Amino acid sequence: MMGKPTYLNQDKQLIKAQHSLSWSRDIAGRLLEHFDFINISPSLIVNLGSGPGWGNAELVNRFPNSSLLNVDISWQMLSSLPGHKKSIWQQLTRRNKMFSLCSNAEQVAIQSNSVDVVFCHLLLPVVDGNKVFQEVKRILKPNGLFIFSSFGPDTLKEVPSQIKHQQFLQQLIDMHDVGDALIHHGFQHPVMDRENLSLTFTKHQLLIEDFYTYLGYSQSRLKLLKRSTPWMTELERLSQGVNGEIHITLELNYGHAWKKDLPKTPDGRPVIPIQAST
Repeated sequence: MMGKPTYLNQDKQLIKAQHSLSWSRDIAGRLLEHFDFINISPSLIVNLGSGPGWGNAELVNRFPNSSLLNVDISWQMLSSLPGHKKSIWQQLTRRNKMFSLCSNAEQVAIQSNSVDVVFCHLLLPVVDGNKVFQEVKRILKPNGLFIFSSFGPDTLKEVPSQIKHQQFLQQLIDMHDVGDALIHHGFQHPVMDRENLSLTFTKHQLLIEDFYTYLGYSQSRLKLLKRSTPWMTELERLSQGVNGEIHITLELNYGHAWKKDLPKTPDGRPVIPIQAST
């Protein structure tokens, strides 16, 4: 019998590690608290870039009449989510309120104007944010809600400046710029909030593994592909405290905004603007 490809085993290890990122789960909980101030009764919620499914249980409990669609680029990740393995009968009788879609967040295979809420936790720093904003606007219904968490530019401020060219750190933008980008892409009433958190690690290796896991990289895969690992070198140089602890900063940006409603005629029919080409 042919053995399983090495990369599949490594992907499984990576997925298992992503389910263990407790700080990511805690940040999702902080994002969910923002629903306390939002009055909405969605029929369909999309967890975009769902990863380990942080927030799913809380969303289902908070909105019991809603269906929840997890969207992730990894089918193996989607298969690992609690409640994923339902029988065909359960799916047909809609006793399963949670569904999965393997799709790229920058080009989502979801019908336009069909989603009430897009929940997006820590996805923006690892994708093209402008493309995701465009797709979120496309799939949301008019007056639909986009709610998200992201990292701000003070994240990992302890890291030396020479690694700031790394794509992940380049994409961490100020919350005011995020709000401006939302308006530019056709959202309205953006609300942004930020806070700084401090993470403590007992070993450099644990810090490195956590951030490689968040970025979707398996260290064994990186070695197999012989990629350079500047993160490894610089993170290993971070100073340790009196007790040997390593402290790093996370700047968290939380935001939500609404898709603009279409203008309507006096009798309530939507007006769809058409720009004539010249």
